[in-house]
Amino acid sequence: MLKIDKDLLKDINFEDLDFTLVDRYQKFLFLNVDDYSVTIAKLLLKYRPDKKIIFGGGGMKTKCFAEDSKVKYLSRLYDAGRHMELTEEWMRGAGSTALLDRIRAFIGWKILATLRKCGDYCIVKVDRRNHPGEEGLVYNSQNVMRSLMWKKQKRCFGEKNPDKEIVIIDYSCDKEGLGSIARCAFAHIMWMRENGYVPVMNLHTYPNQYLNDPGENMWEYFFEPVSQVTVDEAYESKNVIIATENDISWHDVEINPYQRVYMKEFANNESFRKTVRFNSETRQYVDAKMPKEIREGKRVLGVVMRGSDFRKEVAEKYHKEWRKNVVDPDLFLQACSYYMDKLKCEYIFLATEDAEYLQMAQKVLGDKVLFIDQKRTTYDYANKENIALNEAMEQNDGRIAGRDYLSVIHSLTECRALLYNVKCGAVRLAWMWKPERYEIFQGITGNWKEENG
Repeated sequence: MLKIDKDLLKDINFEDLDFTLVDRYQKFLFLNVDDYSVTIAKLLLKYRPDKKIIFGGGGMKTKCFAEDSKVKYLSRLYDAGRHMELTEEWMRGAGSTALLDRIRAFIGWKILATLRKCGDYCIVKVDRRNHPGEEGLVYNSQNVMRSLMWKKQKRCFGEKNPDKEIVIIDYSCDKEGLGSIARCAFAHIMWMRENGYVPVMNLHTYPNQYLNDPGENMWEYFFEPVSQVTVDEAYESKNVIIATENDISWHDVEINPYQRVYMKEFANNESFRKTVRFNSETRQYVDAKMPKEIREGKRVLGVVMRGSDFRKEVAEKYHKEWRKNVVDPDLFLQACSYYMDKLKCEYIFLATEDAEYLQMAQKVLGDKVLFIDQKRTTYDYANKENIALNEAMEQNDGRIAGRDYLSVIHSLTECRALLYNVKCGAVRLAWMWKPERYEIFQGITGNWKEENG
């Protein structure tokens, strides 16, 4: 995250700041005081002096803004911030705060709710989690700071494209799956386009489980470029912002918090399809891999049956609380049989990385099970150490592994309905890429019964 030091305000140039987020609001309520909120307030006073600034906690007046009468204070706002923290603790099943503290915090929150109805307020707190409110988000101070300074480092490589600001998205992707990589890249791309920047995808650095050789562009193993500016041309251009030089990472979809709109689950389908598109080699590969029954237009039920490290017994071993609710595989297959009959489907198309789950499905449904021929894991996560899924599947060629995965997703998009035991990347991608809605799109839980189907 951006480091705040005493020279920051002195050295920063106006041209290096991005006011896209803060210009949406006229009034700023800082529920807590930290280095980020103080710096944001000072930047607003310098470059947006018409904005109204209110801090919770009057004790900061003499310390930070002693001579500035534009900064107001309302001590009750601190209690509003405390209310959010207590609420989040309660939602996580934690916290044992005294009743009086909870009452004071609740009163502060009610005061804040009244203020919000009176004008265009941006509400900022210290806690790192964004807090959803009735009218949008309550932002945290780190992300508002990031929204102002995400492009603080710029480069000039040459004289090409003098009229464009180009952002080279070159971050590593850790061990993340292709679904998460694609969705996070989409969020970056859309926000940058919306604000006049030209994004260029160049995923060429490790760690990246799909990258075969450093220097190659993993994005273009599978997808079309996202702009008319090529990677080579970007590195010859005049105004360039490089993701890795500005602390932008694949999972940090909040270089501007407003960008979160592009990460909403199962939204932005049409924009996603237009932006994240298979290249010709991938299209040819996935079309050839798709089962012929799907190509022939048979009624097929899509099924995503996530196993391996998402099994219930693995969740219990590693204390992954939400994974403990994953439906038992026998019950899940029973639900698949039920919906096959209900929807009059001739086959199911099974998407699973777990070799045992495929065998179980074939035992229950026989030759009605369609699938992609790919590597699957037999690794015993419940009794062995936890390792990355690509290691368990012994994937040596990232290009092939990625295209096999995309073949599965492409086949799911051609199915009539979709059932899943875990809302994983495959489920999200299938929904985003499918041109029309599924007849049924449903997660099966551990309390599923036929009469509820």
